[in-house]
Amino acid sequence: MRVLVQIIAFLLLLAGAVGRIVDQHYAFAPYVFGVGAFLMVVLAISDMWSHRSAAFRETRLFRINLLASLALVIGAYLMYRNSNSWVICLMVYALVTLFLSYRFK
Repeated sequence: MRVLVQIIAFLLLLAGAVGRIVDQHYAFAPYVFGVGAFLMVVLAISDMWSHRSAAFRETRLFRINLLASLALVIGAYLMYRNSNSWVICLMVYALVTLFLSYRFK
């Protein structure tokens, strides 16, 4: 179930980002991207909740994942405000997720 929600969130993020890049006046792109960002935050919170008794290093990594997911929410807000800075938030999320993929075993 978790993997399905994660795939849906990634597809929504991708559809929102591509929709924004391809057509600058695509009105639904920020909302599609925002729903995907919200799902990623929910997944990050559920990961933190399910690993409450984990070691300190792992809880720190889960918190970093939550902060990276919140960067997606900020990116959705910037996309809604017609700012091109949403790309920076997306890049921050991608780099932090890449870092975390090597830190998690």
